[in-house]
Amino acid sequence: MGRLAGRVAAALAVAAILAVLTLAALGFLCAALYLGLARVVEPPMAALLTGVVVLAVVVVLAALAVVVAWLTGRRGGGGGQPRDAAGLARRAGEALGVDLQALAKGHARTLTLSALAAGFAVGVSPRLRRALLRLLG
Repeated sequence: MGRLAGRVAAALAVAAILAVLTLAALGFLCAALYLGLARVVEPPMAALLTGVVVLAVVVVLAALAVVVAWLTGRRGGGGGQPRDAAGLARRAGEALGVDLQALAKGHARTLTLSALAAGFAVGVSPRLRRALLRLLG
C-alpha cells in the first residue's frame, strides 16, 4: 500500500504542476489576446472581446465534456477499467484529504499565523504587491 500511495502522490504532484503551468499558459494567452485587441479597439472593448472568447472556449469545452461523458456511458456501464480507475482515484483522494486534514489540524496555529502574516505583508508592502503582480503577468 505504501508503494501505491507513493505512486499516487507522485502522480498528483505532477498533475498539480501541470495544472499550474496550464493556468499560467492560459493567462498569458488571454493577456496576449487582450493586448492584441487593445491595439485595434478601445481597451474596454478589448477586455469585453477577450472575455467573450474565453467564455466561448469554456462553453465548447464543457459541451465536449458532456458529449464524451454521454458516449462513454453508452458504451456500456458494465464495470471495466474506467470505473476501477475512478474508484482508485476516489480512494486516493479520500486518503489524501484525511492526511491533509490531520496535518492542518496538527498545525492550525502555524497555518493561521502564516496566512495572516502573508496577507499583512501583501497588504502593507507596495513593492511586494508589484513583484507578485509582475509574476502573475
